[in-house]
Amino acid sequence: MTDRAGLDGVAGLSDILFDGAASFSPAWLSRVDGIVVPFASPAHIDRRLAGVLYAGAKAVRVDRGVAGRLGEDHRNDALVPVSLTDAAALAAATWRDTAFVVALPDLTAALVVTTDGYSLLGGSPAFVQGAVVGGGVDDARARFGRVAKKLGGALPGIAAQYPPLQRVWVTVHEVAPGSAVSDQLALMTAVVAGEISPPAFTSKWMDASRREQRQGERVGGALGAALHDVFFVIEDYAAPDLWEPGDLNDEELVTKVREALALLDL
Repeated sequence: MTDRAGLDGVAGLSDILFDGAASFSPAWLSRVDGIVVPFASPAHIDRRLAGVLYAGAKAVRVDRGVAGRLGEDHRNDALVPVSLTDAAALAAATWRDTAFVVALPDLTAALVVTTDGYSLLGGSPAFVQGAVVGGGVDDARARFGRVAKKLGGALPGIAAQYPPLQRVWVTVHEVAPGSAVSDQLALMTAVVAGEISPPAFTSKWMDASRREQRQGERVGGALGAALHDVFFVIEDYAAPDLWEPGDLNDEELVTKVREALALLDL
């Protein structure tokens, strides 16, 4: 947990969190093992930013934070208590068209909202990974990079500072041994070979899929398409004791997984 000694308002918070106007301090990031994710955003809390804060707060089991406007004119301002779980209250308690920060009370995570068309979420892995649901840190960074190319302005420079940490795997040969994707492929081969039952396969494969997201592993091309297909095959499958008309049975699941492997020349 970050040391809050000297946190006497916006000035104290800024001195701990920042290295420059709205750039997180490397020393602070090092203390919290921090990760940074940029978002294209207006200069206020919109539904998306409120959702990011809500998800991160839920992941670390907090519901309140502190906020303050940034800049020399506001260094003597007091911090404002804010809700991290009530989007309307959070928007009402913060500002528009001025740079500001929303932080956890223990300063292990913070969101900086700028007037340059972007916001930066930084902090502990638990908070940031919890906040960027639906793809993980690398997907969020890659998405920002694509938006930055379209919108221009300050965004391409920010995207260059925070690129995806891991390259996209598009073929089987690029997949790192021991990765979650590697485990998914091994399970697919095993169920087709009869080395694992379809019910056990679906449970273990979905566990690996969730681990893939948590670890920020990224797939594309034929590999991404094959894993996407298998995900929906599992969604349509039911174990023999739960099978109903319209569900895939064991034999059909194995056939479709075999077809996915054939696309990958496995």
